[in-house]
Amino acid sequence: MAALAQFGDMLQRATADVLPPGAERKFAAYARRCLAQSIASGFGTEQYDKYVNGRFNVAEEQVKLPGRITYIFHGWTNVIPAALAELRRRVPRGKTGRYQSSFLVIVNRRVVTNYASIPVNSEVIILNAQPYTRKMEVGANGSGEGHFARASYAFDNKFSGAFESEVAFLKVTSGIDARIPYILKGAHAKRANRIKANPNKFQEEIKLGLHHRRQSLGGGQPITYPALILKAL
Repeated sequence: MAALAQFGDMLQRATADVLPPGAERKFAAYARRCLAQSIASGFGTEQYDKYVNGRFNVAEEQVKLPGRITYIFHGWTNVIPAALAELRRRVPRGKTGRYQSSFLVIVNRRVVTNYASIPVNSEVIILNAQPYTRKMEVGANGSGEGHFARASYAFDNKFSGAFESEVAFLKVTSGIDARIPYILKGAHAKRANRIKANPNKFQEEIKLGLHHRRQSLGGGQPITYPALILKAL
């Protein structure tokens, strides 16, 4: 072990000998520029931990080359508002009031509003508490707005390599929000019964895969909610 430590010291001294004057200062400035760009783009957050050559929260100028400056962002502070913005941006006109204010951020079956408190390895679920949310997403014969699917695509492009998203249709039990779950009745139940009794009439929906989403459309059954599920990579 002593021999390895001596070799490491020799390698560091040899590398330092070939570095241009002011290299560490320039490297520190470059690290700060990268940090600012990451925060401005939404990829990073204003809350982060900094390590310089493994030392916590010391100035970037104290880096010793060859060495490393590492920023560890506190994940969800910017990410969740960005996901919500993508969803709200895609809500159709005429639905922008009550619907836009009804998105819920859920972690471990609890609605969360303090995003800084969410551990970075959590699974974050965003859904809308309004009972017509699924109809808006899928519509009839695939004619829905697809606002969850389109928001997921935009989110993945923005946070590629750091976070990922997927869209799922979830059965949500009571206890999360007073509006959830919505129990189907009336026209919804009648349509579900027509699909079940004569599936040949609804081949287009079957081809699009919408019949799977409609399996819970019987009267007295809760709807399934489209949800954007976020995870850190």
